[in-house]
Amino acid sequence: MIVVANPSGRSGQSFKGLHAYCAHDPDRAESTERVEWISTRNLSCDPDRAWKEMAATAMMADQLKTSAGVKAGRKTKNGPVLHLVLSFDQDEDLSRGAMEAAADKMLASLGADPAKMRGKSKPSRRQFADEHQSIMYAHADTKNTHLHIMVNTVHPEHGVRLPTSNNHRKLQRWALKHTKEVGTEHKYPVRSENAEMRDRGEYVKGPKRVTRNMWELQQAVRGPVNDNNRTNQILAEQRAKDAALLKLSRTISDRQLEQRAKLDGEFKADKDQIATQLKTDNNRDAAQIREEFRPRYRALSAKQAQERKVFEALEKTMFGRASNMAKAIKASQEEIREGAKSGAVSRAFKILTRATERKAAFDRKQLREQQALKTEQNTKLESAKRARHAAHSETMQIIRNGYLVRSEALKKWHDAEAMRIKAGWAKRAEERKAVIEAKVDAEPARKDLLSQMDKSVRRTSRLSDEYKREILGGKSLKEEFIWSDKKPAPEQDNEKDNEKDNGRDK
Repeated sequence: MIVVANPSGRSGQSFKGLHAYCAHDPDRAESTERVEWISTRNLSCDPDRAWKEMAATAMMADQLKTSAGVKAGRKTKNGPVLHLVLSFDQDEDLSRGAMEAAADKMLASLGADPAKMRGKSKPSRRQFADEHQSIMYAHADTKNTHLHIMVNTVHPEHGVRLPTSNNHRKLQRWALKHTKEVGTEHKYPVRSENAEMRDRGEYVKGPKRVTRNMWELQQAVRGPVNDNNRTNQILAEQRAKDAALLKLSRTISDRQLEQRAKLDGEFKADKDQIATQLKTDNNRDAAQIREEFRPRYRALSAKQAQERKVFEALEKTMFGRASNMAKAIKASQEEIREGAKSGAVSRAFKILTRATERKAAFDRKQLREQQALKTEQNTKLESAKRARHAAHSETMQIIRNGYLVRSEALKKWHDAEAMRIKAGWAKRAEERKAVIEAKVDAEPARKDLLSQMDKSVRRTSRLSDEYKREILGGKSLKEEFIWSDKKPAPEQDNEKDNEKDNGRDK
């Protein structure tokens, strides 16, 4: 049993992309001859749509946390797609039931249990991969039957990320236990030795995984003749050329991200400046209009104060009350015309018989005068705002058009660089092929390897579209060339093998 986590080197971002690779034949073919069967865990739909449910769960992580009352944690650059590969030994039970049972046990070993941990960094809840959404793909296109497992690291109920620290050590610990159970432990002596060294507190680190192209080259240039010096020299030269091109592609990727971020930042700054200026202009207009209406409010206030004195004086005499009655009835009729609900007769009777009704009618009349002046002021203010917004929209359109022109020019430049990188990788593939042709002899295995390299050249010719997705998306080209279906490199610890499980939700 050989088990690998994230063959590409890190967690991915695309459920769709990994599903397309695992559920079909290589090189993005639509056929599915290499797929023996597909099985899902904690998913409610068929495998062809299951990846969509996983992607939706990952996008709703924050909402799931809020619903479950979980405090949001720190953001992480790692994607939500965990890719696991289980390669079974030929002497193991290769029935579907046995393979699924082994995969389920392996998933149950990935995670963290705070009850068994110490330290401040332990998680707040018990959480393992068998609680998460996952899809299993059984492949039989290589010497050893193997499983690809796509796991959503976002929990489907509370949205917390799966604790993934020390994944390699956990997987090797489980693989050692599994080989003991099925009787194949003797085939992997290094795993037992490494486990014993870890138990003694020693740090174990194996060689790095190599790209598929480099592995093929290594197999080709190593012939039956003892020419290790020349072989090592050839491999070193090819590795150096690949590393130089990979460094160039990453440098271009970083620069493109910086250029895009700078352009977007300048556009946002321009928008913020215009919005701030619009707010300032609106406040200035409002202040000017208030000052313009201030004398009118002052005059209205003095006029209404005098009217109130006259009203109160007239209420003290019979003839004065009659005068107030006539004024109140007239005001009431105006109020009715403006939409008041009470009838004219009812209002007039109350005004004639009750001093409080006359007072209320007088107060409502003065209030309507105040509201009419305020409405006039607001109308003028809204008119000024509309004019300001029209000017703001014109300015924004100019800035937006400028941004689109610059963005399109930047995209064309980035596409030109993509073609440059594509040509570079095509050239490297041809150079590797030339090295192999120089070493090829009559051995059938060598000729078969040369045929495989022809496929590698054809795969490289499609790098342009992949470049747009990988490089412009900020990913490394390394993922395109990582070899995951062949025999992996010897087991190794990742950089965090000596760290304690922190399990902190990220």
